[in-house]
Amino acid sequence: MDEILKLVEDAPEVKEMDEVQVQQMTIKLQRCVDENLELRTKFPNEPRKFLDSEVALDETIQALQRSVQTACFVKSKRLTRVTFSA
Repeated sequence: MDEILKLVEDAPEVKEMDEVQVQQMTIKLQRCVDENLELRTKFPNEPRKFLDSEVALDETIQALQRSVQTACFVKSKRLTRVTFSA
């Protein structure tokens, strides 16, 4: 029992995420994907023209991964811990 309490005490802080926050992150990711796809299609042989959108897309993906690797989703009044592996 002491070992379990020690693990709980040493565990990193888990941020709670509700459905709205997940939706917002998903919308942001979709916008970055759309912009990147549009620029890649428009300038297929000019990577410098879509480089900024590549960076923005990568940053958004990284932020999304960090946010959901260990997160709590609050739905109704039930709290469920969800762990994603990278």
